[in-house]
Amino acid sequence: MTTATSRRAGPLFGAVLAVVALLAAVSPVIPAVSALDPTPDPLPTVAPAATVDPAATVEPAPTPDPTVAPTPDATVQPATPGLHVNHYWVSTVDVEGALANAGATDEPRTDLQPYNLYLVRFQVLNSGDRDLVITPTLRYGAAGSLTLDTVPSLSPLEEIPFYVANDQGRSYLTRVTPITPADLRLATSADDTATAVDGEYIGGLNPGDAVTLRAHSFTEVEFGVRPTGDTDPSSSWILRLDLGAATVGNIDAEVALGAAPPIVLPPNQKAGSKQDAPVPTYKLRPPVAGAGPVTVAGAVTANPPSYASPHMSYQITDDSCAACHAAHRASGQMLLQGTYNPTSGLCFNCHDGTGATGNVQGQYAAVSAKPNVPATGSYYSHPATTKSAHALDNPAEFAGVLNRHSLCIDCHDPHVADATTSVQSTAGWTAGGPIAAAAGVAVTNGAANTVPTYSLVTSTTYEYQLCFKCHSSYTTLLTQDPAHPSRWALDKAYELNPANTSFHPVEAAGKNATAKMTANLAGTSTYKLWAFTTTSTIRCENCHGSSGQTKVPANAGATSDNHASTNRGILLAPYRDRLLKPVGEGWLEGEFELCFMCHSNEAFLSTNSDPKTTSNFRYHGLHTSGIPNKGTTYASGDIDTDGAGTGNAICAECHFRIHSSSLPVDGQAKNSRLVNFSPNVQAYNGGIIFVPKNGLIQGSCQLTCHGQVHEPKTY
Repeated sequence: MTTATSRRAGPLFGAVLAVVALLAAVSPVIPAVSALDPTPDPLPTVAPAATVDPAATVEPAPTPDPTVAPTPDATVQPATPGLHVNHYWVSTVDVEGALANAGATDEPRTDLQPYNLYLVRFQVLNSGDRDLVITPTLRYGAAGSLTLDTVPSLSPLEEIPFYVANDQGRSYLTRVTPITPADLRLATSADDTATAVDGEYIGGLNPGDAVTLRAHSFTEVEFGVRPTGDTDPSSSWILRLDLGAATVGNIDAEVALGAAPPIVLPPNQKAGSKQDAPVPTYKLRPPVAGAGPVTVAGAVTANPPSYASPHMSYQITDDSCAACHAAHRASGQMLLQGTYNPTSGLCFNCHDGTGATGNVQGQYAAVSAKPNVPATGSYYSHPATTKSAHALDNPAEFAGVLNRHSLCIDCHDPHVADATTSVQSTAGWTAGGPIAAAAGVAVTNGAANTVPTYSLVTSTTYEYQLCFKCHSSYTTLLTQDPAHPSRWALDKAYELNPANTSFHPVEAAGKNATAKMTANLAGTSTYKLWAFTTTSTIRCENCHGSSGQTKVPANAGATSDNHASTNRGILLAPYRDRLLKPVGEGWLEGEFELCFMCHSNEAFLSTNSDPKTTSNFRYHGLHTSGIPNKGTTYASGDIDTDGAGTGNAICAECHFRIHSSSLPVDGQAKNSRLVNFSPNVQAYNGGIIFVPKNGLIQGSCQLTCHGQVHEPKTY
């Protein structure tokens, strides 16, 4: 069997067929077909026997006895072309097109399922003496029907029970490929003299290619077929191979739909509701643990997700989509199963501790007594529970405008998010699974103390890019209160520029690589969590996070969140930074837990002036524990009040801008070591001057603080 060079016969090939038809019309072979009919014609149309030359005829004179059949002369009668379809198979394949179950020979299939792919194969035999041109066409009809229709190709049609598809998985491309003799299901045929030749598989086409089947040869022809949703499960059907030529024999493939398979839900799913019932609220149970490490390109090996996200499970046997969407009865935008404003109400259907592993709703409930107060720059939560009129699908709406909102979808893409950990690199920590595919803002940094160039990215690469979408001059920041610098919302992208003199190492490693800082990060404290070094970068979420989270000290990239915290600034741990200490109030390490998650407490354990192992400044303990009543000018406890301070110092008085020293107050220099003094610290003798200790070179401070004049003081 020779496959045509194109999938459709061209004009030239049609002309050839016309010539074949003409030859057939004048050939003496065709009248001889009547000799196969055992019933003689009582009214012969041939001349009387007396006028017929016996040597010239190939057929004996008809007999008047109708019971006697004429006997062809085998020695002179040409053989009649015999085209047969003798056997069939109905096989199943998997979703990627691999053969899953080869059907038995001539066995009806009564277990078909809509839209599953089946391979319907037929054995074709040419037992005649002439080559035949055939065009394989698949037809269908109800069992017992005398009229068959052509099965449509490639796509399902309304009210049509089948269509011809392919077995190339999800690609849906048309193709005709050969079936070699070695791949035939049967090695023999009803004609013992016939030899096996190439057949063809036809995917996404009907009819297939016109082909020539040699005399006394057999082969197999196969179509890819899918039942549609309109296939009547109570009816039986036949699929017939029409070869475009008269056949002596034919056999039809008998098929029917089977009962719908039961829906088997995985352990973390629940069954749906009846169609006439209200839209249900689904709960996705906590998923199972995962296993095996994963590697992030350009970074160190990361821990695997602790579970496979239910948002990413799109199997036909689960209901993950229905947890958020109601395809036919949705009442909210994006086919959400309900109308939610804010949209966190939808998320809390699962993220309330009953479906998801974390209780985000509980985090917001825990800080309900601490509402956000924009007037004082006091924020305890990202306001995902506040009603918003902002678009759900416009990540660019923060650009250049004052849009202070943070819907769940502003930080999370629910279809992609999982529990993959964040991974450290020299350019910052990667965006972890919870914020994977969320839009963010990338920066191109310039010289020190300059605003970077911003560009919106639809999928964040680094965690800080998500934060820059709101907490930088990419958007319009809140109005600053000139009387209270401690409440200002600052441009974090400006502050964290690695070209600046001093900064926390978010986008790049820090600049203080002294031996004392190395020892400080390697040291211990009551609250030590992270094992960073002077070459490390850190995450925004190493400082900002929902309070009460359990952290793993060895893994700074562990999955975490920063929805709501009992600590102002949505800080992971307490940090006293605005309220100064009154007379007599002592040192309390827990008030500065945030600092001691990374830094050693060794320099704070003594009030003496001896050199310290973990700090270049030997007076840390003296300032925080040894001056309980030094203030003499003001009794105010507000760090923004010039000259305030009557007792022991707090960290923020020397490290006022904790992200960076690039935006100091009172005209100070942009110092190293994150030193930038708070507004209550006063100038002395013309200004506030800080000189860091550098090896054997002494450091000094020139200022007035807590009523004490440093003119300057050396250390």
